[in-house]
Amino acid sequence: ESVSQRLEVCPPACDVQPLQRALKVAQGAGPLQTQLVQLETQRDAAASDARLALARLPGWSGTLADLEQLALPVEETVDRFERDIGERVQAHQTVCRKRTEVADEIGELDEQIERMQHIQDVPTEERLDLARRLRDRGWELLKQQQRQQADDAEVCQFVQQFAGADDLLQAFEQAIAQSDQIADRLRREATQVAEMEQSVARREPLAGRLDALEADQQQAKAACDQIDQQWRSLWQPLGIKPLPAREMRAWLRQAHTVCAAAQQVRASEQQMRQMEDEIAGHRRNLVTAAADMGLPPAGQEISWADLLQSCEESRASTQSSNQKHAQLLEDKEQLTRDMKQARAAAEKATRELAAWAENWAAATAPLDLREGAE
Repeated sequence: ESVSQRLEVCPPACDVQPLQRALKVAQGAGPLQTQLVQLETQRDAAASDARLALARLPGWSGTLADLEQLALPVEETVDRFERDIGERVQAHQTVCRKRTEVADEIGELDEQIERMQHIQDVPTEERLDLARRLRDRGWELLKQQQRQQADDAEVCQFVQQFAGADDLLQAFEQAIAQSDQIADRLRREATQVAEMEQSVARREPLAGRLDALEADQQQAKAACDQIDQQWRSLWQPLGIKPLPAREMRAWLRQAHTVCAAAQQVRASEQQMRQMEDEIAGHRRNLVTAAADMGLPPAGQEISWADLLQSCEESRASTQSSNQKHAQLLEDKEQLTRDMKQARAAAEKATRELAAWAENWAAATAPLDLREGAE
């Protein structure tokens, strides 16, 4: 097979440098497809973490996007509310405890007073004086009766004051017994009477203090209600009913974790888009360079790794073909040079042969070496 024939079947040389440069840039960017898969895995893991954390967020029924758009309270605000709520609750509990103590003390005094008031005929000095004067009057009537000077109507009136008395003597005996009984009871129950008076005296200032404590209790309760309303208003934009400050602090941290996971998802997606754009740019450069070389276009369905491999194989094949084509051209040029040299040598030999023949003829002419001469 001649060199010309082999040149005819050998593909023409084409510039492989654009494809080689595009391949070098694309390969120098690193394993983009592997990195893209890793980013996608990270994105999916972060999205899963965000969904799980959002589902565990107490009281929240909105979406992740809704949560990110809200202005969450800062922990310093929660700390301040926890301190203020604690102080007001403690103040309310303190005044409630004091009010209970005073109310219990008043209750005990009221029980004591009530028990003393339930004692029948509590003796007094006035009753004793009255009983003694009634007894003395009976004695006077009895003496008058002995002298037969008593007023029968007055005697009858005196006797009628004592149940069961039939005459003045019986009535006088009852009057003596009654005055003695009152005197005895007065001596015996004097301590109880004094205690009752002390209880009454103690109760009056306690009642005033109780009124003041009840007013303080109402004020403390109003202060608790006010801070509680402020606490609820703080969380109203989130549409949740707040738990105690300690639990809402944990809620905030979990919410920030959710938002951080969502930010990680967006960051991964942003990196994925950038990497996809980078791959798309490299893909365009490779496809353009391959098309300029006359290679068949690669479809969008071909993977990045397969495209790189295909372009690398095309580059290597084209480069090898270019080398073969160059070698054939070199061989053809060498043959052309050899043919020129051969023709030159043949022409020279022809000229030299003609000159020799001419010289030979001149040399042999005197010898008459013509054909047929004797």
